[in-house]
Amino acid sequence: MNGDTQPKFRDVGEYTEESDTGSEEGEEHEEGHKRRRTEKVVPIEQPKWSNPDPYTALPPPSQSNGPKKDIVETIRKAKLDTMLDAASSNPVKDNIDFISFDDEPAVVSLLSDNDDDQASVGSNPIGPGKNRKRAYSQISPDDTLAGIITEEWEPTGYNLTPWMPRSAEFTANVGLKLHKEIVDFYEFVRPTEYERIVRQDIATRIQTTIQNWYHGRGVQIYCFGSYPAGLYLPNADMDLVALSPRYLDSAVPTFCLGMPDKRKLRSVLRSAGIFDPVKGADIIAFAKVPLIKFTDLQTGLKVDISFENHTGLTAQGTLKKWKEQFPDMPILVALIKQFLCMRNLNEVFHGGIGGFTIICLVVSMLQHMPESQSSSLEPHTRYGELLMNFLDLYGNKFNYRDTGIIMEPPSYFDKLKDRDRINVKYQDDRLTIIDPNRADNDISGGSRLIAEVFDCFRGAHALVQRRLNQIRLGKASSESILECILGGNYYSYLDTRARLRRVFERNYPDSAEHVPAEELQPSMYVPSSRRRY
Repeated sequence: MNGDTQPKFRDVGEYTEESDTGSEEGEEHEEGHKRRRTEKVVPIEQPKWSNPDPYTALPPPSQSNGPKKDIVETIRKAKLDTMLDAASSNPVKDNIDFISFDDEPAVVSLLSDNDDDQASVGSNPIGPGKNRKRAYSQISPDDTLAGIITEEWEPTGYNLTPWMPRSAEFTANVGLKLHKEIVDFYEFVRPTEYERIVRQDIATRIQTTIQNWYHGRGVQIYCFGSYPAGLYLPNADMDLVALSPRYLDSAVPTFCLGMPDKRKLRSVLRSAGIFDPVKGADIIAFAKVPLIKFTDLQTGLKVDISFENHTGLTAQGTLKKWKEQFPDMPILVALIKQFLCMRNLNEVFHGGIGGFTIICLVVSMLQHMPESQSSSLEPHTRYGELLMNFLDLYGNKFNYRDTGIIMEPPSYFDKLKDRDRINVKYQDDRLTIIDPNRADNDISGGSRLIAEVFDCFRGAHALVQRRLNQIRLGKASSESILECILGGNYYSYLDTRARLRRVFERNYPDSAEHVPAEELQPSMYVPSSRRRY
């Protein structure tokens, strides 16, 4: 009727009972609850002009043993699928965070601070789906298209896009508008100088405490991961590794090898006031990489300490080289990290993908885009183009079940045909990225929720594309383009930075005079209705 070659909605008959099983848990219970409630309410008189009830006005379903089909939800689901299908194009056909720390632990034993005399108990981590689901009837298709935002990041009525300038400059070029907003977002989340100094001070305080301990003489504390690479978000954990003199000389581990030594070290750190004695510290004893986890008392930042393992340090040279080779990489990494963080899909422990895997995905895309290394991309729109290319590649085109990624030299491999050639064990239902520094290591082997991650990328691409079209047509309800995928409650960032600023000014009063006052303070976090653009 509208001339489209593809129908807007699918035929109700195309949906089988099996196709309805993918909806949110509790939907069937909620549906039954609605029917029972409808049966109890008996209206006095049915108005002749009322709209028909889709549950009662439609012809009766055929007799079957299956549950009653919800027509409203079926139509809603068909519309959502159609929107997703329209966003995807040109799928890749036959495309021929353990660094050791970015992997899912084979066995995890978590010993709390008050369990010194108890046996280690295996932990069952809360998956990303827990504590973030709402009733399906309360979620619009837009809310779920790019994944469900966790409760911590749920909008609370305040400004959802604190990176937007108070007086946004008008531009009719939507590509330029997206590029500028990405720049503003990165300026909002990128590391500041005082944050770097305060984070380094955490490592210094811990090293001094350990070296003053009899069993820790000569032990060095090194930072690895996102902090030394400058690729961290404001609330990022601090990843530290303790290396003994003997390990540094001959790679023979001697420090904190057993549980008794780790308990003693925990007591030493507690006595020195490194962490809050009430909150305590956890010993993850039998993971592939044993850790002591705690929250730093001064800064409130989370800290992980591992022992006698240099693998994470080896990757620092690789990250430095990639940053020099691809100057756009840090900006893309910040966007993707924040996007996954808001959906609790950035933790390998919970089945998501860690920071190093995110970096590898970004770098791999740039490696296979010659134009990203030249001036062929329009400089005033390049960030927007790169973001959309990333979401489209991993959301619509890349097939992780068939294809693996090799970082050095940049290439892909067929996970079925090249199994004998690739010297690494991998699983077909997970993302596979060969460690650039260890050819026998799959850095993304713990990505058991990779399908959900890539589905979120797919939905994000569709939402951003639609927002660009709305702005182009003058129909957008907001000046922000990124709000549709990154809008949320950013008070935790502003609060953390305010705390780190106070620590910096207290511990480094002389240096504080030479660091300009940051604009990103909690006072900027005002309701949207009071912001001027």
